Amino acid sequence: MHASLIALFLGASLLAPAHAGPVGAPAGHLDGAAASRTNDHWSGYSAHSGAYSSVSASWTEPTVDCRAGDVSAEVITETPIYSNGPSALANFGAVTYTDVTVDGRPLGNSGPQAIDMARHGRTIDTTSAISGGNRFGNTWLASS
Repeated sequence: MHASLIALFLGASLLAPAHAGPVGAPAGHLDGAAASRTNDHWSGYSAHSGAYSSVSASWTEPTVDCRAGDVSAEVITETPIYSNGPSALANFGAVTYTDVTVDGRPLGNSGPQAIDMARHGRTIDTTSAISGGNRFGNTWLASS
């Protein structure tokens, strides 16, 4: 089992938590209709009707039984992946993750590994050092 704690900033797409629909309707579909698209590594909503300058969301991370021993805890900046590969990384400037905890303890206590986003040998986003045990940021460098 792979359980993830994920915070997302999605390039030119917007991913937000689904809103509860009426009783009997599939989650996230207020009209009871099926989703119009599928994806192999995320679900939610994606908006493409214009140019966007910000995205925000809040949610409560569900409790997951992670005793199988093959799980990870992730707080990441991600861009969508399409059939022809990952989308360009939108210029988000910088994002700061705060109050990051794993099992109620600061992220820094869990031996995390910093990961930069890179494509074709070029770093396109950097991850800062952890500050105060529970705060770090990602900074955009290039779209691809």
